[in-house]
Amino acid sequence: MHQNEDETFVILTGTCKFWLEGEEFTAGVGESVFIPRGKEHTFKVTNDGPCRHLLILTPGGFESFFADMAAGQFRIPEDMPAIEESATRHNMAFTGPRWTDHMSQKHIVYHIPVCPFSQRLEILLALRDLTDAVEFRVVDITKPRDPDLLAKTRGTTALPVLETSDGCILKESLVILRYLDEVLPGASCVGAIRSNTPLSRC
Repeated sequence: MHQNEDETFVILTGTCKFWLEGEEFTAGVGESVFIPRGKEHTFKVTNDGPCRHLLILTPGGFESFFADMAAGQFRIPEDMPAIEESATRHNMAFTGPRWTDHMSQKHIVYHIPVCPFSQRLEILLALRDLTDAVEFRVVDITKPRDPDLLAKTRGTTALPVLETSDGCILKESLVILRYLDEVLPGASCVGAIRSNTPLSRC
C-alpha cells in the first residue's frame, strides 16, 4: 500500500488480475487501472502468458525503490526483509499475504435457515445489497454432523459458523455479524450492535 503515491497501470501486452480493497477484476491490452494512495491492493499476471505494463506513480520519488530492487536483484519471497526495508523508506507497506486462491473465494456460513441468529446475517447482507457476497450452506440438524465441519469447528455444533475466505473459523452470530460488517464494502449497518467477544480466528 502506497502512502504518498497514486498508482496507474497501463497494460501493454498480456493480462493482469487485480485485487483492490476486496474487489477483483481483470485488465487487458489497452486498459488502465487506477489505484488511489492509501488503498490496499495487489495484482498478478494471469496464466495466459507474460504481461508488460506501464506503471505511473504520482508524485515522483518512488522510482528509487525500483532502483533498489534492481541493484539488489531482490526476489519475492526470498528477499522480503530487504524489500520491506526499502519499502518502508519509500512509504510503502506490505499489509497482507501474497495472492492466493483463497482471495477469490467467498465467505461461507453454515447455518439453519429458520434460525434467527442466521437470519440477522441475511438481513445485514440484504441491507448492504451484498446477498451474493457470502455463500450460505444449510446444515441438516436431523443427521449426524459432517465430520469435515466438526473438524473445522473443533467439535462445536452450535450454528451459525462462518468460514472466512482465508479458511479461518468464526463462531457466535454477533461476532460473525460484526466481522462481516467490518470487512464487506459499504457503510456499517450495525453500528448499534457491539460484542465484547474477541475476534479470535483460526
